[in-house]
Amino acid sequence: MADMASWAPVKLKDVCTQITVGFVGSMADEYCDDGVPFLRSLNIHPFRINTNDLKYIPQAFHEKIRKSTLRPGDVGIVRTGYPGTACVIPPWLKEANCSDLVIVRPGPALNPHFLAAVFNSSFGRDLVGGNLVGAAQQHFNVTVAKELKLLLPPRDEQDKIAAILSAYDDLIANNQRRIALLEGTAEEIYREWFVRMRFPGWRQATFRQGIPANWATEPIEALFKTVSGGTPSRTNGENFGGEIHWVKTGELKSMFVQSTDETLSAKGLESSAAKVLPKHTVVMAMYCAMPDVAILGVDAATNQACCALLPKRAEIRHEWAYFFAVSALQQMVNFAHGAAQQNLSQEIIRRFRVLYPGDELVAKYADNAKPLFEQIALLSKSTKTIAEVRDALLPRLISGKLKVDHLDIRLPPSMRAEVEAAEATA
Repeated sequence: MADMASWAPVKLKDVCTQITVGFVGSMADEYCDDGVPFLRSLNIHPFRINTNDLKYIPQAFHEKIRKSTLRPGDVGIVRTGYPGTACVIPPWLKEANCSDLVIVRPGPALNPHFLAAVFNSSFGRDLVGGNLVGAAQQHFNVTVAKELKLLLPPRDEQDKIAAILSAYDDLIANNQRRIALLEGTAEEIYREWFVRMRFPGWRQATFRQGIPANWATEPIEALFKTVSGGTPSRTNGENFGGEIHWVKTGELKSMFVQSTDETLSAKGLESSAAKVLPKHTVVMAMYCAMPDVAILGVDAATNQACCALLPKRAEIRHEWAYFFAVSALQQMVNFAHGAAQQNLSQEIIRRFRVLYPGDELVAKYADNAKPLFEQIALLSKSTKTIAEVRDALLPRLISGKLKVDHLDIRLPPSMRAEVEAAEATA
């Protein structure tokens, strides 16, 4: 047990130089293609920035709302949606702005990574959850944030705790960079073959109106059987907590789904429309607001907002089906937004007509892409394991139950870079 006598109770406002809130107001007309990065709550994930759908604002507007400026070393905390989710603004984000975030600028007595770890822990979630305000949509506000009480170890212990956790975060970030490169390679091959139509042998192929003569336009139901899922009654606790992975649309953010936030029991499965789908099934979200696609890395069921694509031909494998679904889903979303229908249904998906390049070429792509997908799957599993170890250590570290004051720990490269960036902007 660590010596807790040196851990002092403090209010957050007493160890920070600034606690403020991101811009509040309409942004629809302010976004531009290139400019100052503008973070929203969906860009803040536990311990990291998610750059998917990152928005930008003009420099002039950024200057106008400087109160909500972010700088390296700040801690961005989500206000609504998943209140309390936190990460440290990294060195590469030299100048940024934001909305719907609480912005915390730690003082010299507070390590920003330690603070982010506190908020991302079960203790932090309970602390924030007990202090949410609002009726229809609860949120975490600045007034509450300033008064939060923490048990704070000396700065050198904070640094050691942060260094341990950041080392795991660095491993995860490295895996994610490798995954992005591999996925980008597989997608580029797909686009070269099936979008630009420069597939093997394309120079010898016969084209009619710009399309290979042997490619056919078919409804998706000719290629796949579509299957949706269901949600068991939440009034019966026995429906949940079993061994059956249960996928919701919010979990279709990465190429592979290796685990799920919730699981079903056999009773829950039987009492709902959910069905267990085999590993490597491609699943798409039917909400047009978030048209996401993923591959099941494990056998799993889904809720009713997901649509699974089960191939009707042996040549159609998940390597090709994944990028096919990404492309087709975007076309369907554009179609739905142009009509009265704002979300998709299985009926729309089944009847949607697509250009199919034929079994031989589809199988050849799958053969070529298979090593890339296998590496992505392995890295995804590794990332999941690393995150599980980090999350298991997290409550013991921030509570002082795991002693670190005697350890000789150096800051990992990412933290050294952040310290330097913070000093440069101080």
